[in-house]
Amino acid sequence: MLDAVADGLIEATGELLVLVSVWIDSSASDETAVRVASRDAVRKAIGICVEGRDPVAAARIVAERDTLTNPFYSGS
Repeated sequence: MLDAVADGLIEATGELLVLVSVWIDSSASDETAVRVASRDAVRKAIGICVEGRDPVAAARIVAERDTLTNPFYSGS
């Protein structure tokens, strides 16, 4: 969050509520790597929310939506 504020993406006001949920693999053992990856992921997510997704990347994801998989979910 603070990186997004420092970068000028969002303002630290009493009128903005941001909910953040970061999944961390329970087998992760490098606390520094987890911290860095989590920080980078939050900053990237806020950037996409504020600035929008690259239209080409969004179109590719939409086109591939029926073939995308998640390694943590095998249901239907």
